Amino acid sequence: MESKQEELKKRLNWLLILRLFIFVFIFISTPFILRSSEKFLYEFLLLYGITTLGFFLALSLWRFTHKKVSLKFLCTIHSVVEILTELAIIHYSGGINSPFVILLFFTIISTSFFLEMGGTLLVTTFASASLVALVFLEAKGVLTFESGFLPASHYSQPEYLFYLTYIYVCFFYIVALLAGYISNKLRARINELELLYYQLMQMRMDTDEILEYMRNGLVTVDTTGKIQYFNEAASKILGLDKSELRDRDFREVFPDRLRTFREMLERSLSGSMNENSRGEIIITSDEGKEIPLLLVTSTLKVAGIVRGVITVFEDITQEKLVDEYLKNVDKMALIGEMSAGLAHEIRNPLASIRGSVELLNRELSPPESENRELFELIVKETDRLKGILDEFLNFARIEDVSLFQLPFVKTDLSKLFRETLELLKRNSCWDDRITVVNEFEGKEFNVYGREDHLKQLFLNLLINAVEAVKNEKDPEIQISLNGQRQGLLDRNIILAGISIKDNGVGISEKNLLKIFQPFFSTKPKGTGLGLSIAQRIATQHKGLIEVHSKAGSGSEFVVFLPIKGVSGGIK
Repeated sequence: MESKQEELKKRLNWLLILRLFIFVFIFISTPFILRSSEKFLYEFLLLYGITTLGFFLALSLWRFTHKKVSLKFLCTIHSVVEILTELAIIHYSGGINSPFVILLFFTIISTSFFLEMGGTLLVTTFASASLVALVFLEAKGVLTFESGFLPASHYSQPEYLFYLTYIYVCFFYIVALLAGYISNKLRARINELELLYYQLMQMRMDTDEILEYMRNGLVTVDTTGKIQYFNEAASKILGLDKSELRDRDFREVFPDRLRTFREMLERSLSGSMNENSRGEIIITSDEGKEIPLLLVTSTLKVAGIVRGVITVFEDITQEKLVDEYLKNVDKMALIGEMSAGLAHEIRNPLASIRGSVELLNRELSPPESENRELFELIVKETDRLKGILDEFLNFARIEDVSLFQLPFVKTDLSKLFRETLELLKRNSCWDDRITVVNEFEGKEFNVYGREDHLKQLFLNLLINAVEAVKNEKDPEIQISLNGQRQGLLDRNIILAGISIKDNGVGISEKNLLKIFQPFFSTKPKGTGLGLSIAQRIATQHKGLIEVHSKAGSGSEFVVFLPIKGVSGGIK
């Protein structure tokens, strides 16, 4: 449908040009052909020219207003009216001898632009029949010559009239056939070119859309270093506005934070790298965050001539997190196995030592108070070692099993935090000055997991928060919801972030990289297993823990737990 409309527009443009040419021809030639004595005919020809101009303007209006009127019907009616008008001009300018017979040829030619061959021949037949009728009526004296322009002496010679009229009619059909044939050929050729153009444009649009909306960034530069293509993904990853980069030298527009990216392009252009090179680089975002990129550069050659460099790259931050996540899972599993074996080996002898010391303590007489104090110290330290061993065992018991084996249930965080805070307030570390803002209080919000493990996870984090804020003037801990994200290993799992934020001493950048390592602690009596246990529980739930902290600015631990997509093991 669209192609037919385009074809009609093309024909209409040609028709408008031809009609304008006819008008200009008549308007300019009339004063030279006619003399002032032929005032009537002069005015009649001007009227015809103005009519042609009026039709030209009418077609122009139709062209731009797209009225629901058949253009073919409109042009056919005009052709009939025009032929009748031209016959009147021919009659008043000398009949068959009139030079204005040429107007009929113009009408036939213009008709071929918007009608098929059959329609053109019908209009030609009407023009021929009308001319024959006009000559016949003039020869019989029904129509008389009033203008006196050009002598009508030939009308007394029937053979002359017949042959002249016959020749005109023959030429009418010859012109109609030639114009129609050429018009059809042009129309077919134009349609082929339009189809080819449409296919090329469609191919280009498809290619541009693929390149523009692909996940990877794509940058191409020519041999002078000017940027020729820069897609949307490249704009997002590099943090640059692509509308300002076209035909600009990348060495001038890439800032220092993209220095490694710029150097890769420079080496590729200079030929110091292989034609197809692959590697990892690190760039910096506007916020100062490091972004690892996997980058592939290829030299673009056409007929053996280097035309530039193509660079395809992607942000592999997520892949790095997954690798780190899997390494941590394996490390925790190994440490858990070692912890379990070590705890069992120490626990039994330790119980024997404690029992023996208590027995000896009861058998001592009152004067031996120094020995009694020594025995009590042994019992106290034995209990402390037992507590450490219990944490070892807690860490070892958290096995990394699949979701289909875990008894995952919907756990209401409102109830879970209420019970966990009660346990926290009974802990020896608690300080009544601390304000806890719990946004889950009175609001049901469910996550999937093992309630006992989740309670242990949040208790460990809250104990850390209490110890971080207890020396502050206005200690405060906030518990709130903090966004959502996809699972690291399974994108179908949706994780909700639960934030535990404090206004305590914060964590130094140096220690921030170590806080989840087993046995790492900055506390004098810390075991270094609290955060390790919390992280292993989160990992067991196919979640993770993110930490945001600066020394002296407090800390925020965001625990991401599943709220959707864990179909296996749910009760």
